[in-house]
Amino acid sequence: MGKITIGKYTLESLTTGMYVDPYVLYREYIQNAADSIDKAIKTKIINKEDSKITVNILKDKCEIEIIDNGVGISKDKVYHVLMDIGNSEKKSDYNKGFRGIGRLSGLGYCDKIIFETSTTGENIKSSIVFDGVKLQERLSPGKYENLELEDVIVQSSNINFAEEKKEMHYFKVRLINVNQKLRLLDFEKVLEYLQEIAPVPYNIESFEFGKDINQKLNDLSIKIDEYNIFLCSEDVSTKVYKPYRSRLVVDLKKKILDKIEDVYVEVIKNDIKDDKLVALVWYGKSNLLGTITEENLKGLRFRKSGLLIGDRFSANRLFKEDRFNGWVIGEIIILDKGIIPNARRDDFEKNDDYLFLIKKLSLIGEKISNEIRLASKKRNDIQKNSQTDKLNKNITTSMNKLSIINKIDDLISEIELKEDVITKLEKVLKTHKIPDEKINNILKDFKI
Repeated sequence: MGKITIGKYTLESLTTGMYVDPYVLYREYIQNAADSIDKAIKTKIINKEDSKITVNILKDKCEIEIIDNGVGISKDKVYHVLMDIGNSEKKSDYNKGFRGIGRLSGLGYCDKIIFETSTTGENIKSSIVFDGVKLQERLSPGKYENLELEDVIVQSSNINFAEEKKEMHYFKVRLINVNQKLRLLDFEKVLEYLQEIAPVPYNIESFEFGKDINQKLNDLSIKIDEYNIFLCSEDVSTKVYKPYRSRLVVDLKKKILDKIEDVYVEVIKNDIKDDKLVALVWYGKSNLLGTITEENLKGLRFRKSGLLIGDRFSANRLFKEDRFNGWVIGEIIILDKGIIPNARRDDFEKNDDYLFLIKKLSLIGEKISNEIRLASKKRNDIQKNSQTDKLNKNITTSMNKLSIINKIDDLISEIELKEDVITKLEKVLKTHKIPDEKINNILKDFKI
């Protein structure tokens, strides 16, 4: 049989061509860092409390760094681990990244990517540089047409080694001369993105119900995938948490403050497969006063191994009306290993396990939809009753005023001017020597 040739243009399709959003590069590198930390904890190189992923935004230098203190890569493996494309030893039922393509996701957004790594027990730091400028040049249509994928990779990269301390273990990704037009160096935008997609803990201070969700997962003996991730710039450092809060601003026009009073938690099991755990679903129980205004909060979100799969719109199909997904906050935490994210992490592979999950989730979506409609009906009834009460009050007030006026009219009509009173008044006026003309005028007005 002849040799199978893999064309060079496959590289673009497998890397930057797969991702619509450039911010995805943060997710790809963080999931690889999380896998490295998991391995380091399992082999007891570090404990979970000391594990750390740091994202540095070096805006002045137009650089991004993602660093972890995981197990690292040994010198004898570094070339094949980092140079192979679409060939990974990771497993989909354990690792967060498993297809071997995400490491080059940043190539379309910077001039160079530098990978630096060392593993404990070795005094070597391995560095591999991927030159994005050379890569794009060799991928340009009409140029270097005789090159195969392997040739492009080799000509666009180089590897070197340096001395390192034996106790050091880490992996660092450096993106050099990042394209500023894409806002990948915008600290606030990156923080918002990481809060949504990264495997990070709940902030218990702002979202007290995170404790209840964690406890439920612990009761099920489920490992909670969360990591100590820090976002840093030249002068700021902050730990990244999920964005959930107990107080929410709702209704796009009125901007009303609503509050999460409790959380609804449901565990989905597959009774056909010996009650296999499929997912844990939670959503906040609020007053349902309107759609949530903040995009990074609203909607049920799919998560697998702590990472966001899809976006805030992915669960819309579960509801009677798409817009109802914007009235709640919550998560669908996937526990079934048979439910596998696709390569782009924007959905899942359509297998039987996934279809079973969607069927069960649709019942929860229907439940939430009914709660929203019931809450809306109650508000409308209260508003109608309030308007009716106001109208009745106005009518009562008007009737009372009319009654008083009628009584006054009755009193006036009952007044009878006695003749002797007028006579006596006339005598008094004359006693005081009032002119007859004026006396007549006074008596005339008095009679009227």
